[in-house]
Amino acid sequence: MKKIINLLFISALISLSGCSSSDDGNEQQQLSTENSFTVTIDGTLYTFDTFFATKTFDNYEVLGFNGNNENFFIRFNKNGVLDRANFYILDGTLDNNFNSAFYNPDFSLSNLTIDLSQNVVSANFSGNVYEDDLDVINSEVRAVQSGSFNLVFVENQLDPLLNEFTDATINGTLFESVKHGTSGGFGGNTVYELFGISDDTLTLSVVVDANALQEGTYNFTTDASVNRINVEYVNPFDEVNDYEDLSVSGTLVIDAVIEGSTFDIIQGSFTATATSDGGEVYTIENGTFNLSI
Repeated sequence: MKKIINLLFISALISLSGCSSSDDGNEQQQLSTENSFTVTIDGTLYTFDTFFATKTFDNYEVLGFNGNNENFFIRFNKNGVLDRANFYILDGTLDNNFNSAFYNPDFSLSNLTIDLSQNVVSANFSGNVYEDDLDVINSEVRAVQSGSFNLVFVENQLDPLLNEFTDATINGTLFESVKHGTSGGFGGNTVYELFGISDDTLTLSVVVDANALQEGTYNFTTDASVNRINVEYVNPFDEVNDYEDLSVSGTLVIDAVIEGSTFDIIQGSFTATATSDGGEVYTIENGTFNLSI
């Protein structure tokens, strides 16, 4: 990858990032409160007898493990947008640690159902996990042929300001960020890209100068260095064109800059048009963000 990303990865138990969607989606049906978690990987069935499940804002984290130190962890939002699936065995080595592809993962959830009256989340899942989640073409891969969980979750109550998101519609399709990170700030440079990454091939980032944060409306073209939106195409499964920085123009609105003791929060909205080298046009509307810097 051409970007160095410092990711704000979240532990399996507590998450500090989120998604802004207000659609109740799958959060309706009534489920059993009996915990279960199984997965079949490369033809081997793994059954878990100890569980953790949490809800933080609109994100869910589920973890199952057993007495053989075998573990499976999944983080996703309430609409089934995947952050990460992770199969690992705690055997004192790094040889048995496999993650879904960091970008555009070939791993998905189905039949996602959330019972908010009893705090239960249930889904089926399948796909691939990789030893190197950034270099999937050359990586060892494990096939998750099938899996399911039905787990009672605990809801984390956190300050809403910690609910980081970068959401929008792109050509009419909802983009919901599930990963967040920063790039920049090296060698005295105060310009940062604040990334929002979903589970498809596009990433959105807000570009600002940390020393010049100011509320306002900023119209930008592709030549602007700050107060703009960046759009990147990233597809690790494409050996020919795995990365492209798209040409972008649009409007960024910074509605609020909230100063904190260790980091600041910026909130706002955006619209943009992004164009690839091949001429494909992406219309980005209804963009909103709440990000830390």
